[in-house]
Amino acid sequence: MTYTRRNCFISGLIGGGLMFCLSAILTYLLSPYLIKYIVSQRLILSSPTSDTYSGWKLAPIPIYVKFYFFNVTNPKEIINGSEPILKELGPYTFLEVREKINVTWNHHDGLISYQQVARYHPIPEMTVGSLNDTIVHLNVPLAGMLNQAKRKADAMIYGFVEQVAVGNGDDLFLNHTASELLFKGYHDELLEFIEEAGLSPVRVSPFSFFGDRNNTNTDGSFTIYSGESGTLSQFGLLHSWNNEKQLNIWNDSKCNSFNSAWPGDLRPPYPSSDPEELYLFAPDLCRSLTLTYLSRRSTKGVDTIRYWLSPSLFDYNLDKNKCYCNGQSCPANGIFNISICTHGSPASISFPHYLFADPVYTKNIQGLHPDPEKHSFYMDIEPNLGVPVDTKARVQINMMLEKDDEIDFTSNLKASINLPIFWRETSATISDDLISQLILLQKHVPNIITIATFTQVTIAVALMVVTLIFVLRMNTINELVPRQSKPTRKPFRPTPTRPSKKAYKTVMTTSFES
Repeated sequence: MTYTRRNCFISGLIGGGLMFCLSAILTYLLSPYLIKYIVSQRLILSSPTSDTYSGWKLAPIPIYVKFYFFNVTNPKEIINGSEPILKELGPYTFLEVREKINVTWNHHDGLISYQQVARYHPIPEMTVGSLNDTIVHLNVPLAGMLNQAKRKADAMIYGFVEQVAVGNGDDLFLNHTASELLFKGYHDELLEFIEEAGLSPVRVSPFSFFGDRNNTNTDGSFTIYSGESGTLSQFGLLHSWNNEKQLNIWNDSKCNSFNSAWPGDLRPPYPSSDPEELYLFAPDLCRSLTLTYLSRRSTKGVDTIRYWLSPSLFDYNLDKNKCYCNGQSCPANGIFNISICTHGSPASISFPHYLFADPVYTKNIQGLHPDPEKHSFYMDIEPNLGVPVDTKARVQINMMLEKDDEIDFTSNLKASINLPIFWRETSATISDDLISQLILLQKHVPNIITIATFTQVTIAVALMVVTLIFVLRMNTINELVPRQSKPTRKPFRPTPTRPSKKAYKTVMTTSFES
């Protein structure tokens, strides 16, 4: 190999090694950002052809709703002063299908508006008992009227109750099937009279808890950030509800604010850090619920963060919660009064079985067994894309039953109590296909980047080693060849020149004369 070819070969090895080193550095440093950019761009809801649009419009995972009713086993004894004895029945399970309708875009501001319809389909194989089970329950509309009469000291309402309600209190507790209470509804003379007399601001007959919510839009109109026009950092967050950028219900701007509130579907991807709190907007409650960071965990092989509704959610010793009392005296810790969202009905929500609540709510009721494993509210969220991987949303509905000396069948009650009516669990776990995609992005892609980087570094090192070996070998050859292979050269001897004839004659003449 000639000197020039040898130098070119060595230069090529060095250049190749440096190229692979640079490529490894760029792969390691830039690939994560490139992947985040590509994934984030694919999340944007820019049109009906967007990658995420179909799954956002129609929920791609099954959502199961389980209803547990508290059957009142001793209604007559309660009227005579005994403590309520409750027995939990259920679950009565339904498949909830959610679909976004009336979707419109504001591309300039990066907004998308929609309404949502929910449809419920019974799942007998996941139901304990039957929807035909008879449940003894509190007469909710009547309890609402009694509460209103006492609160307003309204003689007209008292007179109405005395006229239409049976004096012995038979109307205070009623018997209906689970199907009637949930969706089918039931007719009642008292309810029809209330409606005809204009004493109710809403339609109450036939009465059911969710009949007006099946196959209808009752959650209002939402506007969220679509991710367009530089709104990716707010992607999926609530911009406005019913065309209002904040609520006008509570007596504090923080409680009325939609700041960073989230309807529960999509969240901004790749946050710079794990948020300590998330704000889940609940239109039924006219407020946002604060989900608090609980722990990191693995859910079906996906690294997730569990956020939950902590005991502090309904703690009115905290200043941040006092505005939800709306100028009234705050209740004992553990419930949230939703009368402002239910046309004045004395209803409240809590965790099931009064989990985390003040003992005042359970001391006069038998049959409640709070259990954090069964009754807490949590969401396991994939931290990079903000996807809820596993959700258990559990909430209990309670109704105030007032002890009132003005009414014969309530004057003997042991005490005014918030009587649990039912609790519901909404659960959703993403499909195995989505799990596989999350594992791919979360674990396999980083592994591929690591392997690619390591491979390039290995090649670069190998090229450098080959270069070093080649150089050392050539130097060794250069040292050995002069002693063994090259022929020896004779010392330089100048060739004698023959003298000219004149010089030769002069020399010879001189020598002869001498």
